[in-house]
Amino acid sequence: MREAEGEARINLYQQASRSLVRRSQMSREARDVKKIAEEYLSNLKSDGEIREIIARLEIPQHIAHLEPTCGVEETGRILYSLVDTSVERVSYGDPSSIMIRPLREVILEKIDVENPWSLASPDEDPHLALIAKYGEDRGAYVRVRSGRSVGPVRTCYITRLTGTVQLVHNVYVVEDKAELQVLSTCTSSRDAVDIYHISLTEVILGEKSKFTMIMYHNWNETTKLWSSLRVRAGPESRVVLVYVTHSPVERAYDQVVVRLSNNASATSSSIIYGRRGTYRTESISILDGREASSIIISRMLSAEKAKIESLSKIIARGEGSRGHIECLGVPLDDSSVITSIPILEAHRTDVQLSHEAAIGRFSEEEITYLTTKGLNEDEAMQLLIRGFVSIDIEEIPPTLRKVVDRIVDELVRRSAL
Repeated sequence: MREAEGEARINLYQQASRSLVRRSQMSREARDVKKIAEEYLSNLKSDGEIREIIARLEIPQHIAHLEPTCGVEETGRILYSLVDTSVERVSYGDPSSIMIRPLREVILEKIDVENPWSLASPDEDPHLALIAKYGEDRGAYVRVRSGRSVGPVRTCYITRLTGTVQLVHNVYVVEDKAELQVLSTCTSSRDAVDIYHISLTEVILGEKSKFTMIMYHNWNETTKLWSSLRVRAGPESRVVLVYVTHSPVERAYDQVVVRLSNNASATSSSIIYGRRGTYRTESISILDGREASSIIISRMLSAEKAKIESLSKIIARGEGSRGHIECLGVPLDDSSVITSIPILEAHRTDVQLSHEAAIGRFSEEEITYLTTKGLNEDEAMQLLIRGFVSIDIEEIPPTLRKVVDRIVDELVRRSAL
């Protein structure tokens, strides 16, 4: 029975990814995204939660004008911050290197009609439809000029008011031979309850460009999260993504989809310490180009009745493309559940795809060995957790590496509580 359920789930994922690929090839000129969103939402009459979100969005929400603090020591210049539903800060930067504008201005003034909504469609998912209809004025448009290197810079998304529905649509464009490094932090006040955070980020890379993003989520346990990151990487470009969360939530859905052109490469890593909630992650790499390559790394720790489901998928279409998936999970108690679903899909005979997946607790032998070296059992467990979640990606810039190390320190500290 379990095998049949697993096969059914995989089939659903495959259907969804095929739909995603098909829709992402649509041009924005061929559709009116707001009209599509309204039509799509009008057909969801049976979805009580979507009706509830729309009801909240159509009532003017109180705006809190507060100085944002993102929960991470100051690292890099803040480009853009959103507190509840209010844009608090936009730093426009040096126009010769970078253009930063609210996305709404870019769309209304037709500064860029090609890239927004080029990697997603409002009729893929009701959350995307909500963003298209209600969220275009709550996102950033960032464009790095050809040949320039910018970063690290920061974006911050904060919720402090009970009942907030925070919709975000960001677009990053990195032109040919340019580089952008981003630290994106999302957090919520402990006092705010019943929060929705719904976001779409589109990243478009030119030829021989590089994009590095560290994503850190630190929500409270009443948060409902839906997040999608879509990346299109041009020839010989490089993508490095690191996602970390260690806070309890009501439920979280995080999706990363990367499309790679000729000789482009990507490393996508996630570190999840799940507690008292439901976590679902999807990381999909589509190797369209010749000699394209991708590595997907997942580390999962579960405790306190958490349920974590992780899908990792590589689709190899390009000549000589290569991919590897590494999914490892450690349940820290018997009340939590980890499900890992690695999928490899080859469309040619000359591709190379591999995966490694394992779930299991740290062995008693490992703990005993460390205690014989002078550590107590709690210290030994913390050391093992630190080694488990540490991901060595040499290309992460030193400044961002320090941020990742601090986040890992916090994760280890919380695991000991």
